[in-house]
Amino acid sequence: MITNHIKNEFFIQLNFRNCSRNISCDVVDLSTNDTWQNTITAQYQDKKIIHKQYKDVFQAVIGALNYCNFAIQKKNYRKGYITAQTSWTMKSFGEHITIKMKENTQGTYVAFRSKCKLETQLFDWGKNKQNTQKFFKVLKTIL
Repeated sequence: MITNHIKNEFFIQLNFRNCSRNISCDVVDLSTNDTWQNTITAQYQDKKIIHKQYKDVFQAVIGALNYCNFAIQKKNYRKGYITAQTSWTMKSFGEHITIKMKENTQGTYVAFRSKCKLETQLFDWGKNKQNTQKFFKVLKTIL
C-alpha cells in the first residue's frame, strides 16, 4: 500500500494487486472514500453515434472487423457486443477489441475499445489508437 500526500490535505491511497486475469489498481480518495478500479494495461477507446438502424450497423461492424483483419471471437446481436483480437506485430503482442452497440433515438451508439493483450504492457506506441481510427474509417466507408 502506498499513501501519497497531495496538496490541500488530499490523500490518495493506491493498492496494487495481481488478480487472476489482470493487474489492477484501486485508487481511493480518502477524503470521500470513493473507489475507482482501473487496469494499468495500455488501451484506447472511442465512441460514435451512427445515424443508421441497429441491424445495418451490426452487419457493417462485422464487415469492418473482417476488413481490418481483426479476428472475431464472440458476437451477440441481442446484447449488442462483438469481441475480436489482433495478431502480433512489430509494435505489440496483439490487442483485445471490444465493441458495444446500442440503438437510441439518434441512431446506433457504437463504442470501440482496443486493449493490449499483454496485461503488463503500459505503453502501446499508438497501436490501440491506430486500431480504433482504422476501424471507424472502414466503418464509415461501408455505411
